[in-house]
Amino acid sequence: MSAPAGNRPGTRDADNARRNFRSQVAAERFRTRAAGLLVFAALVSLAVTGAPLVSFRFSAEEGDRTATVDSVEQNGIDYVPFPDIVTALGGGYRVLPASLHVDFAGDRARIPFNDTRVEASLNVFSLRYPLLRESATALIAVADVTPFFKQAFRVDVEQVESARHGQMAAADVTVETLDEPQALGREATGSRGRTPPALLRAPSVIVIDAGHGGSDAGAEGGTNRLQEKQLTLAVARNLAHAVKAALRADVFLTRRDDVDVSLGDRALSANDNRGDLLISIHAGASFSPAAHGFEIFYASRSGSLSGGAPGETDSGPARLESRIEMQSREIALAVARSLDQAVSAVNRGVHDIPSRLLEEAEMPAILIEIGFLTSATEEALLETEAYRGRIAEAIAAGLRDYVESAGIAEVE
Repeated sequence: MSAPAGNRPGTRDADNARRNFRSQVAAERFRTRAAGLLVFAALVSLAVTGAPLVSFRFSAEEGDRTATVDSVEQNGIDYVPFPDIVTALGGGYRVLPASLHVDFAGDRARIPFNDTRVEASLNVFSLRYPLLRESATALIAVADVTPFFKQAFRVDVEQVESARHGQMAAADVTVETLDEPQALGREATGSRGRTPPALLRAPSVIVIDAGHGGSDAGAEGGTNRLQEKQLTLAVARNLAHAVKAALRADVFLTRRDDVDVSLGDRALSANDNRGDLLISIHAGASFSPAAHGFEIFYASRSGSLSGGAPGETDSGPARLESRIEMQSREIALAVARSLDQAVSAVNRGVHDIPSRLLEEAEMPAILIEIGFLTSATEEALLETEAYRGRIAEAIAAGLRDYVESAGIAEVE
């Protein structure tokens, strides 16, 4: 009787040959993949450990403490690891999934990732560029370090040195971020050759910006969990109707729905729609539930184009920037007076802040924080349509008061 086919000597030899061939192929594939992984790892290592482009040092308290950090470039903006600076200068921090918490000089501050908003014990303000997340750390724009410590903690932190010590291309550096910052600076938005209006006439186009939106909820109420993005959109819609009635102006909203809109795109759309005035609506938040009231901000622009100290406005562009800053401040004061009369909330004043949105808008621009969501009393008020309507009417009345008092043009 013949042997089964699988047991025949010739068949066994063929099977062994096939198995050996498959083993060799698998081994070769493994070696190829391993080699590829090693090459990839080497490239990643080179990108991460290669010499950085710029080194910065910051000192605080008359040079008592110094932080030396390396920068990484993101869309033309130099960023540095913020926790390294905080700890070197004597502070503490916590990196949470959605935000960075900083403890310094007995006070605290919170910055959401991919956002410019800072909620500090002493103040609520905006950075110029968004805070980015990289793995287990956080990146802050170099230009924001000094303003952050000044406004959040009333501490002077000075950039005292920068030195180039590497030639690695920026493309070799990979930074994990949730949302890359838009590089829409004044040069880009001004390239169309348009001369900003600076309210040489009564505003015919008013841009209303509802802060946050989409994946960026902004601040959240401590009692009823009212989200800032919902509140700002509701007030923006009310304000659109109010300014149309008060100033007979056209209105453009930077967002009409619950969608993501970057700061750069907000400024660009305001400029592209030839706005005469930008009003950005926000709400405040604080670690202290006792904090309450409204606050209005404008951007300091003096000397930003001339390269000199504030007030040195020899060039035409610098004079224009100075005029926009002055008018932004006067508009903010007029709106603050109107709100002070219309609502019972505390007037926390008018302040200048570094703000990418306000600075890139080619027109007078203000940011209004209409109340604190972390105050149970104000959150309850802001949830009502009646109170939101009063706020919108007061803002529109303040704008009308400014136009009439400045004698820019008669409002019919």
